[in-house]
Amino acid sequence: METPENYPEIVYKYRPWKGVGKKPLTHFELYLASPKDFNDPFDCRIPVNFLLLKEEGKNQYIDEYIKKHKNTFLRDGRNEIEIKKFLQTRLHNSNIENFHKEFEEKSFRMYDQRIGILSLSIDWNNILMWSHYAREHSGYCIGFYEEKLRNSGLFDNGGPVSYPSEEEYPIIHPLEDIKGEPETIFKNSHNKAKDWFYEKEYRLTKFFHKEIPTLNCRQIHINSDYIAEVIIGLRTPEAHKAKIIKICKKKGIKVFQVKQVEFKFLLDRDEI
Repeated sequence: METPENYPEIVYKYRPWKGVGKKPLTHFELYLASPKDFNDPFDCRIPVNFLLLKEEGKNQYIDEYIKKHKNTFLRDGRNEIEIKKFLQTRLHNSNIENFHKEFEEKSFRMYDQRIGILSLSIDWNNILMWSHYAREHSGYCIGFYEEKLRNSGLFDNGGPVSYPSEEEYPIIHPLEDIKGEPETIFKNSHNKAKDWFYEKEYRLTKFFHKEIPTLNCRQIHINSDYIAEVIIGLRTPEAHKAKIIKICKKKGIKVFQVKQVEFKFLLDRDEI
């Protein structure tokens, strides 16, 4: 995958220094979350829009669908003629809205079960992100080399999240979706409402094709040299700070301390 010019050198994860929040630094372990666990109910919920499918495109969609799922039909004891008649009936104008709704529910359930997402940010000094994801500035922020993560083979896609307006809501056409191109899943996973723009999110995603992943399967391990730097929060307790510094110094990772810029609503940092 080529690197667009807007890909950052370092991407950041804000974490509390508590429980599993420590694991990116103590165990070099990252977790690929399911969309169902996100706090945004619109996240990864961009449906394939069957209402865009014109009459001339319906037969094309049916042919592509049967070609794509032929082996599954045979394994389940169903034949192509049976499936074709079923789809022709469901895609008729009087039924297409119901078909669209059923397909949407099935797709979203599949995304929840099989997609894993690592959510990061291109900024380390976002005051709200420190508050929301690093326990009110008492945790830490860990920076990873973006290119190393993206080219690690651990993920299928990586890139900045887009925040389109209501008028620019992403469209996924059925004939685009049936081709199974990675760009379709990327469109679903890398577009969020503009209200979330402040997060300046960068995501890496993985689709689990073979089987529905367990919690353990969603945990991935990286090398310590994927970590570019670690930043200690403004309110991080001294005991936690000492542990973070000890790990970083042992692994040769740069470590910084956040500080408040005097007379401004800004964060700066000093290297320790």
